[in-house]
Amino acid sequence: MMIERRAHKRKSACIWVKYPYADSVSYGIATNISQKGMYIETACCFPSGPNLEILIVLHNDEVLTIPVNFLRLEKSAGLYDGFAVEVIDPSQDYSKFVIDMETFV
Repeated sequence: MMIERRAHKRKSACIWVKYPYADSVSYGIATNISQKGMYIETACCFPSGPNLEILIVLHNDEVLTIPVNFLRLEKSAGLYDGFAVEVIDPSQDYSKFVIDMETFV
């Protein structure tokens, strides 16, 4: 029997996200998400600091701003292709977003 290490179950996702990179903005895809974290796939432009904000544009064109801690880079086939983040003090809007996503997935 496998023991779950995470306090919050992650759900598969395909959500476009934006995050700061140097003096511009970079893009990625959140491929899994939970109340306390997410994994973001990107081919380039990894965050350079431990704290950043992830931005999700919602269907009503509102922007959900999510403060996160950068946890680690991930690689597959020998290339870095994504990174994991931990959500800092999830807002009610973020929590609702994750719950609604779980409902419709």
